Amino acid sequence: MLILFLLQTVPVAYADQDPTAPLGWTQPEVRKPVTQKKVRRRPQVPALQSIICKQPDACSAVLNDTLLSQGDSILGYRVIAITNEKVTLKRGGRMWALELFPVDIKHERLQK
Repeated sequence: MLILFLLQTVPVAYADQDPTAPLGWTQPEVRKPVTQKKVRRRPQVPALQSIICKQPDACSAVLNDTLLSQGDSILGYRVIAITNEKVTLKRGGRMWALELFPVDIKHERLQK
């Protein structure tokens, strides 16, 4: 009985190997490619460099070295309003208010 059992298992084990492979050769393990997670980058808000007002209601702004007026677009952002203190931008239902001197800077200057 034991001999019959051994005779049946030996061919199965031998069949797992490639008979044409060199002696001692083992098949390299197959590595799955590592999938990288997609990093969602937020669009960079343009940098406010200057605000130019000829009249109280006629202001322009320099954003990323580009002179813009109300209604113009830059990097997918639309200029909604320009006042002598801030520029309001809109993109995809969200709004940004860019100031020449953000509140933190004004606050630090008052403390000095």
